Amino acid sequence: MGIKRIWKTEEVFHLLDGDLRYYGHLGIPHYEEMDDGSVQASMPVTHALLNGHGTVQGGAVASLCDIAGAAYMRILVGDEVTLNSSMQFYRPGKEGSVLTARVTPRKLGKTICTLVCEVTDESGTLIADSVQTFYRI
Repeated sequence: MGIKRIWKTEEVFHLLDGDLRYYGHLGIPHYEEMDDGSVQASMPVTHALLNGHGTVQGGAVASLCDIAGAAYMRILVGDEVTLNSSMQFYRPGKEGSVLTARVTPRKLGKTICTLVCEVTDESGTLIADSVQTFYRI
């Protein structure tokens, strides 16, 4: 599986150059469109993203999935809004690691699209996954 194209956050979300907003806070500067039709985004687990247990906050992982799903939609389908998302957590993400969200389609309809997002660490360990539903606008 190779990279087809790297997309800057500003390109994907129609922002001014350098205006990374929440995406920048999470450390997500770009998205990788893969030649297998998936889209990937990576997020470094910094101290600011840790919870009281010293592992990555679940909301940060959920944000990574939501943002990666939105990027998939904008890159390969069209503008979108999130309708629903469900998360499953399997392992803790640790400070200093890099989590990668890989998004693939489950069903792409005319208005409603469902995607699957798997989050792994750099060793390939499954940290979490989600199923997301988006509305095409």
